[in-house]
Amino acid sequence: MLSSPLNKILLILLGGFLSWVGQACCQWKGISCNNITGHVEKIDLQNTYTYTLFVFDGEWEEMRKSSLGGEINPSLLNLKLLTHLDLSRNDFEGIPIPTFFGHLKSLRYLNLSYASFGGEIPAHLGVDLSNTGVTLVNVLSKLPSLLELHLPACQIESLPISLGNVNFTSLLILDMSYNDLRFPFPEWFFNLSSLRKLYLSGNFFSAPVPSEFESLKSLAALDLSFNDLAGQIPKFFGNFCNLKTLNLANNQFEVGIQELLGGLSSCPNSELESLDLSSNKLKSQLPASIGILHKLNYLKLYMNDMSGSIPESLGQLSELVHLDLSFNPWGRVFN
Repeated sequence: MLSSPLNKILLILLGGFLSWVGQACCQWKGISCNNITGHVEKIDLQNTYTYTLFVFDGEWEEMRKSSLGGEINPSLLNLKLLTHLDLSRNDFEGIPIPTFFGHLKSLRYLNLSYASFGGEIPAHLGVDLSNTGVTLVNVLSKLPSLLELHLPACQIESLPISLGNVNFTSLLILDMSYNDLRFPFPEWFFNLSSLRKLYLSGNFFSAPVPSEFESLKSLAALDLSFNDLAGQIPKFFGNFCNLKTLNLANNQFEVGIQELLGGLSSCPNSELESLDLSSNKLKSQLPASIGILHKLNYLKLYMNDMSGSIPESLGQLSELVHLDLSFNPWGRVFN
Protein backbone atom coordinates (compact mmCIF):
# COMPACT_ATOMS: atom_id res chain seq x y z
CA MET A 1 0.00 0.00 0.00
CA LEU A 2 1.26 3.47 -0.83
CA SER A 3 2.06 5.41 2.32
CA SER A 4 2.76 8.83 0.81
CA PRO A 5 0.06 10.75 -1.08
CA LEU A 6 -0.37 9.36 -4.57
CA ASN A 7 -0.95 12.81 -5.99
CA LYS A 8 2.81 13.45 -5.81
CA ILE A 9 3.16 11.11 -8.78
CA LEU A 10 1.86 13.72 -11.20
CA LEU A 11 2.94 17.30 -10.66
CA ILE A 12 -0.04 18.80 -12.46
CA LEU A 13 -3.53 17.41 -11.95
CA LEU A 14 -6.42 18.99 -13.76
CA GLY A 15 -10.17 18.58 -13.88
CA GLY A 16 -11.74 15.80 -11.84
CA PHE A 17 -8.45 14.74 -10.26
CA LEU A 18 -8.53 17.70 -7.92
CA SER A 19 -10.64 15.33 -5.81
CA TRP A 20 -7.48 13.44 -4.87
CA VAL A 21 -7.33 14.47 -1.22
CA GLY A 22 -6.65 12.56 1.98
CA GLN A 23 -4.74 9.32 2.50
CA ALA A 24 -7.40 6.81 1.36
CA CYS A 25 -5.94 6.56 -2.15
CA CYS A 26 -7.89 3.41 -2.97
CA GLN A 27 -11.03 5.54 -2.90
CA TRP A 28 -9.69 8.08 -5.38
CA LYS A 29 -11.06 8.36 -8.88
CA GLY A 30 -9.12 6.17 -11.32
CA ILE A 31 -7.33 4.16 -8.62
CA SER A 32 -7.98 0.46 -8.03
CA CYS A 33 -6.38 -1.58 -5.26
CA ASN A 34 -6.10 -5.24 -4.41
CA ASN A 35 -9.04 -6.15 -2.17
CA ILE A 36 -6.84 -8.22 0.13
CA THR A 37 -3.47 -6.48 0.30
CA GLY A 38 -4.58 -2.92 -0.41
CA HIS A 39 -1.72 -2.40 -2.86
CA VAL A 40 -2.41 -0.10 -5.82
CA GLU A 41 -2.75 -2.31 -8.91
CA LYS A 42 -4.44 -0.08 -11.45
CA ILE A 43 -4.25 3.61 -12.37
CA ASP A 44 -6.74 4.60 -15.05
CA LEU A 45 -6.44 8.32 -15.81
CA GLN A 46 -7.76 8.22 -19.36
CA ASN A 47 -9.36 11.54 -20.28
CA THR A 48 -13.05 10.76 -20.60
CA TYR A 49 -13.98 14.09 -22.20
CA THR A 50 -16.21 13.39 -25.20
CA TYR A 51 -15.24 15.41 -28.23
CA THR A 52 -16.11 15.27 -31.91
CA LEU A 53 -13.81 15.05 -34.90
CA PHE A 54 -14.20 18.78 -35.46
CA VAL A 55 -13.55 20.79 -32.32
CA PHE A 56 -15.60 23.97 -32.17
CA ASP A 57 -14.76 27.28 -30.51
CA GLY A 58 -14.90 26.96 -26.76
CA GLU A 59 -14.28 23.22 -26.75
CA TRP A 60 -10.50 23.58 -26.59
CA GLU A 61 -10.70 25.12 -23.14
CA GLU A 62 -13.03 22.39 -21.91
CA MET A 63 -10.71 19.73 -23.33
CA ARG A 64 -7.71 21.37 -21.66
CA LYS A 65 -9.45 21.50 -18.29
CA SER A 66 -10.24 17.79 -18.49
CA SER A 67 -6.67 16.77 -19.40
CA LEU A 68 -3.70 15.70 -17.35
CA GLY A 69 -0.36 17.33 -18.08
CA GLY A 70 3.04 18.14 -16.69
CA GLU A 71 5.98 15.98 -15.66
CA ILE A 72 5.43 12.46 -14.35
CA ASN A 73 7.25 11.84 -11.09
CA PRO A 74 9.48 8.73 -10.70
CA SER A 75 7.77 8.03 -7.37
CA LEU A 76 5.47 5.92 -9.53
CA LEU A 77 8.15 3.24 -9.08
CA ASN A 78 6.99 2.92 -5.46
CA LEU A 79 3.96 1.05 -6.78
CA LYS A 80 5.71 -2.31 -6.97
CA LEU A 81 2.55 -4.25 -7.86
CA LEU A 82 1.13 -1.84 -10.47
CA THR A 83 -0.17 -3.90 -13.40
CA HIS A 84 -2.27 -1.34 -15.31
CA LEU A 85 -1.45 2.27 -16.25
CA ASP A 86 -3.62 4.32 -18.61
CA LEU A 87 -2.74 7.96 -19.35
CA SER A 88 -4.37 8.08 -22.78
CA ARG A 89 -6.19 11.03 -24.37
CA ASN A 90 -4.45 13.63 -22.20
CA ASP A 91 -2.05 16.45 -23.10
CA PHE A 92 1.54 16.06 -21.95
CA GLU A 93 2.65 18.71 -24.45
CA GLY A 94 5.40 16.74 -26.15
CA ILE A 95 7.40 15.65 -23.10
CA PRO A 96 9.35 12.39 -23.53
CA ILE A 97 7.87 9.12 -22.32
CA PRO A 98 9.53 8.53 -18.94
CA THR A 99 12.26 5.92 -19.22
CA PHE A 100 11.42 4.57 -15.78
CA PHE A 101 8.16 3.16 -17.16
CA GLY A 102 10.33 0.28 -18.36
CA HIS A 103 11.24 -0.53 -14.75
CA LEU A 104 7.65 -1.12 -13.62
CA LYS A 105 8.24 -4.84 -13.45
CA SER A 106 4.66 -5.86 -12.68
CA LEU A 107 3.14 -3.72 -15.44
CA ARG A 108 1.07 -5.70 -17.95
CA TYR A 109 -0.99 -2.91 -19.54
CA LEU A 110 0.31 0.52 -20.62
CA ASN A 111 -1.77 2.94 -22.70
CA LEU A 112 -0.17 6.24 -23.72
CA SER A 113 -2.18 6.77 -26.90
CA TYR A 114 -3.35 10.25 -27.93
CA ALA A 115 -1.56 11.78 -24.94
CA SER A 116 0.84 14.09 -26.84
CA PHE A 117 4.06 12.48 -25.68
CA GLY A 118 7.09 13.30 -27.84
CA GLY A 119 10.54 12.01 -28.65
CA GLU A 120 11.62 8.42 -29.05
CA ILE A 121 10.09 5.40 -27.37
CA PRO A 122 12.43 4.38 -24.52
CA ALA A 123 14.42 1.23 -25.21
CA HIS A 124 13.08 -0.35 -22.02
CA LEU A 125 9.55 -0.29 -23.47
CA GLY A 126 10.33 -2.16 -26.67
CA VAL A 127 12.79 -4.01 -28.81
CA ASP A 128 14.58 -2.59 -31.86
CA LEU A 129 14.59 -5.45 -34.36
CA SER A 130 16.33 -3.58 -37.16
CA ASN A 131 19.48 -5.23 -38.59
CA THR A 132 19.34 -8.02 -36.02
CA GLY A 133 17.77 -10.83 -38.01
CA VAL A 134 15.23 -11.21 -35.19
CA THR A 135 11.59 -11.45 -36.26
CA LEU A 136 8.34 -10.57 -34.57
CA VAL A 137 7.69 -14.29 -34.13
CA ASN A 138 10.90 -14.63 -32.11
CA VAL A 139 9.81 -11.84 -29.81
CA LEU A 140 6.27 -13.15 -29.37
CA SER A 141 7.63 -16.56 -28.43
CA LYS A 142 8.82 -14.93 -25.20
CA LEU A 143 5.29 -13.79 -24.30
CA PRO A 144 3.26 -16.93 -23.53
CA SER A 145 0.75 -15.05 -21.37
CA LEU A 146 -0.10 -12.44 -24.02
CA LEU A 147 -3.78 -11.48 -23.89
CA GLU A 148 -3.88 -8.64 -26.41
CA LEU A 149 -1.84 -8.01 -29.55
CA HIS A 150 -2.30 -4.67 -31.29
CA LEU A 151 -0.43 -4.22 -34.59
CA PRO A 152 -2.52 -1.72 -36.59
CA ALA A 153 -0.91 0.31 -39.38
CA CYS A 154 2.42 -1.55 -39.22
CA GLN A 155 2.72 -2.21 -42.98
CA ILE A 156 2.48 -5.96 -42.38
CA GLU A 157 2.10 -7.76 -45.71
CA SER A 158 1.69 -11.37 -44.62
CA LEU A 159 1.49 -13.72 -41.66
CA PRO A 160 4.18 -16.32 -40.99
CA ILE A 161 3.42 -19.81 -42.27
CA SER A 162 4.41 -21.26 -38.91
CA LEU A 163 4.51 -19.81 -35.41
CA GLY A 164 7.26 -22.12 -34.22
CA ASN A 165 7.26 -22.02 -30.42
CA VAL A 166 4.78 -19.15 -30.14
CA ASN A 167 1.83 -20.06 -27.93
CA PHE A 168 -1.26 -17.93 -28.51
CA THR A 169 -3.64 -20.04 -26.44
CA SER A 170 -4.38 -17.08 -24.14
CA LEU A 171 -4.83 -14.44 -26.85
CA LEU A 172 -8.18 -12.67 -26.54
CA ILE A 173 -7.79 -9.60 -28.77
CA LEU A 174 -5.97 -9.33 -32.10
CA ASP A 175 -5.87 -6.04 -34.00
CA MET A 176 -4.12 -6.06 -37.37
CA SER A 177 -6.21 -3.39 -39.04
CA TYR A 178 -4.85 -1.03 -41.69
CA ASN A 179 -2.00 -3.22 -42.84
CA ASP A 180 -1.31 -4.76 -46.26
CA LEU A 181 -2.64 -8.24 -45.54
CA ARG A 182 -4.21 -10.51 -48.13
CA PHE A 183 -5.81 -13.95 -48.07
CA PRO A 184 -5.04 -16.81 -47.71
CA PHE A 185 -4.12 -16.99 -44.03
CA PRO A 186 -1.97 -19.75 -42.51
CA GLU A 187 -3.63 -22.66 -40.75
CA TRP A 188 -2.54 -21.61 -37.25
CA PHE A 189 -4.61 -18.43 -37.49
CA PHE A 190 -7.86 -20.37 -37.50
CA ASN A 191 -6.84 -22.34 -34.41
CA LEU A 192 -6.96 -19.27 -32.15
CA SER A 193 -9.79 -20.78 -30.15
CA SER A 194 -9.55 -18.26 -27.30
CA LEU A 195 -9.88 -15.23 -29.58
CA ARG A 196 -12.79 -12.93 -28.68
CA LYS A 197 -12.10 -9.77 -30.70
CA LEU A 198 -10.62 -9.67 -34.20
CA TYR A 199 -10.00 -6.42 -36.07
CA LEU A 200 -8.88 -6.70 -39.72
CA SER A 201 -10.33 -3.56 -41.26
CA GLY A 202 -8.48 -1.60 -43.93
CA ASN A 203 -6.44 -4.39 -45.48
CA PHE A 204 -6.40 -5.77 -49.03
CA PHE A 205 -8.79 -8.70 -48.68
CA SER A 206 -10.75 -9.49 -51.81
CA ALA A 207 -13.07 -12.20 -53.13
CA PRO A 208 -15.09 -14.29 -50.65
CA VAL A 209 -14.24 -14.65 -46.97
CA PRO A 210 -12.35 -17.96 -46.55
CA SER A 211 -14.49 -20.76 -45.16
CA GLU A 212 -11.86 -21.41 -42.47
CA PHE A 213 -13.19 -18.37 -40.61
CA GLU A 214 -16.07 -20.60 -39.52
CA SER A 215 -13.82 -22.06 -36.82
CA LEU A 216 -13.71 -18.70 -34.98
CA LYS A 217 -17.18 -19.13 -33.49
CA SER A 218 -16.22 -17.70 -30.10
CA LEU A 219 -15.73 -14.19 -31.48
CA ALA A 220 -17.63 -11.40 -29.75
CA ALA A 221 -16.35 -8.71 -32.14
CA LEU A 222 -15.38 -9.04 -35.81
CA ASP A 223 -14.36 -6.13 -38.03
CA LEU A 224 -13.64 -6.74 -41.72
CA SER A 225 -14.66 -3.28 -42.89
CA PHE A 226 -12.87 -1.25 -45.55
CA ASN A 227 -11.69 -4.18 -47.62
CA ASP A 228 -12.74 -5.47 -51.04
CA LEU A 229 -14.69 -8.54 -49.99
CA ALA A 230 -17.33 -9.49 -52.54
CA GLY A 231 -20.10 -11.94 -53.31
CA GLN A 232 -22.19 -13.36 -50.49
CA ILE A 233 -21.89 -12.56 -46.82
CA PRO A 234 -20.75 -15.90 -45.39
CA LYS A 235 -23.67 -17.97 -44.12
CA PHE A 236 -21.57 -19.24 -41.24
CA PHE A 237 -21.44 -15.75 -39.72
CA GLY A 238 -25.04 -16.46 -38.79
CA ASN A 239 -23.75 -19.20 -36.48
CA PHE A 240 -21.53 -16.83 -34.50
CA CYS A 241 -23.95 -16.63 -31.60
CA ASN A 242 -21.47 -14.87 -29.29
CA LEU A 243 -21.12 -11.89 -31.61
CA LYS A 244 -21.83 -8.49 -30.08
CA THR A 245 -20.29 -6.44 -32.89
CA LEU A 246 -20.11 -7.27 -36.60
CA ASN A 247 -18.70 -4.69 -39.00
CA LEU A 248 -18.62 -5.56 -42.71
CA ALA A 249 -19.00 -1.99 -43.97
CA ASN A 250 -17.30 -0.64 -47.08
CA ASN A 251 -16.95 -3.89 -49.00
CA GLN A 252 -18.59 -5.27 -52.15
CA PHE A 253 -21.08 -7.76 -50.67
CA GLU A 254 -24.18 -8.20 -52.84
CA VAL A 255 -26.24 -10.91 -51.13
CA GLY A 256 -26.48 -12.84 -47.91
CA ILE A 257 -28.27 -10.52 -45.50
CA GLN A 258 -31.29 -12.85 -45.37
CA GLU A 259 -29.15 -15.82 -44.33
CA LEU A 260 -27.04 -13.76 -41.93
CA LEU A 261 -29.97 -12.29 -40.03
CA GLY A 262 -31.88 -15.55 -40.20
CA GLY A 263 -28.98 -17.36 -38.57
CA LEU A 264 -28.30 -14.73 -35.91
CA SER A 265 -31.97 -14.45 -35.02
CA SER A 266 -32.13 -18.21 -34.44
CA CYS A 267 -29.34 -18.04 -31.86
CA PRO A 268 -30.68 -18.59 -28.34
CA ASN A 269 -30.30 -15.27 -26.56
CA SER A 270 -28.46 -13.51 -29.39
CA GLU A 271 -25.90 -11.03 -28.03
CA LEU A 272 -25.61 -8.89 -31.18
CA GLU A 273 -25.51 -5.19 -30.28
CA SER A 274 -23.99 -3.56 -33.36
CA LEU A 275 -24.38 -4.50 -37.03
CA ASP A 276 -22.80 -2.39 -39.77
CA LEU A 277 -23.34 -3.47 -43.38
CA SER A 278 -23.19 0.03 -44.84
CA SER A 279 -21.55 0.93 -48.15
CA ASN A 280 -21.88 -2.45 -49.82
CA LYS A 281 -23.96 -3.55 -52.81
CA LEU A 282 -26.68 -5.45 -50.97
CA LYS A 283 -29.76 -5.83 -53.14
CA SER A 284 -32.26 -7.84 -51.10
CA GLN A 285 -35.07 -6.78 -48.80
CA LEU A 286 -34.58 -6.35 -45.07
CA PRO A 287 -35.98 -9.56 -43.55
CA ALA A 288 -38.56 -9.50 -40.78
CA SER A 289 -36.25 -11.65 -38.67
CA ILE A 290 -34.33 -8.47 -37.80
CA GLY A 291 -36.92 -7.87 -35.09
CA ILE A 292 -35.72 -10.88 -33.07
CA LEU A 293 -32.32 -9.30 -32.38
CA HIS A 294 -33.61 -7.61 -29.24
CA LYS A 295 -30.22 -6.41 -27.96
CA LEU A 296 -29.38 -4.50 -31.14
CA ASN A 297 -28.23 -0.92 -30.42
CA TYR A 298 -26.73 0.07 -33.75
CA LEU A 299 -27.96 -0.88 -37.22
CA LYS A 300 -26.31 0.70 -40.26
CA LEU A 301 -27.43 -0.28 -43.75
CA TYR A 302 -26.92 2.98 -45.61
CA MET A 303 -25.42 3.18 -49.13
CA ASN A 304 -26.67 -0.15 -50.45
CA ASP A 305 -29.24 -1.15 -53.07
CA MET A 306 -31.87 -2.54 -50.72
CA SER A 307 -35.49 -2.27 -51.78
CA GLY A 308 -38.99 -3.33 -50.83
CA SER A 309 -40.69 -2.50 -47.56
CA ILE A 310 -39.04 -1.80 -44.25
CA PRO A 311 -40.47 -4.52 -41.96
CA GLU A 312 -42.62 -3.48 -39.04
CA SER A 313 -40.62 -5.89 -36.88
CA LEU A 314 -37.97 -3.18 -36.78
CA GLY A 315 -40.19 -1.55 -34.18
CA GLN A 316 -39.50 -4.46 -31.82
CA LEU A 317 -35.88 -3.37 -31.36
CA SER A 318 -36.47 -1.50 -28.12
CA GLU A 319 -32.72 -1.11 -27.43
CA LEU A 320 -31.98 0.53 -30.78
CA VAL A 321 -30.32 3.96 -30.46
CA HIS A 322 -28.83 4.39 -33.95
CA LEU A 323 -30.60 3.43 -37.18
CA ASP A 324 -29.39 4.46 -40.64
CA LEU A 325 -31.21 3.13 -43.69
CA SER A 326 -30.43 6.09 -45.94
CA PHE A 327 -29.43 5.96 -49.59
CA ASN A 328 -31.39 2.81 -50.43
CA PRO A 329 -34.27 2.62 -52.94
CA TRP A 330 -36.89 1.49 -50.43
CA GLY A 331 -40.27 1.13 -52.10
CA ARG A 332 -42.36 1.73 -48.99
CA VAL A 333 -41.56 2.69 -45.44
CA PHE A 334 -43.60 -0.09 -43.82
CA ASN A 335 -45.78 -2.98 -44.96
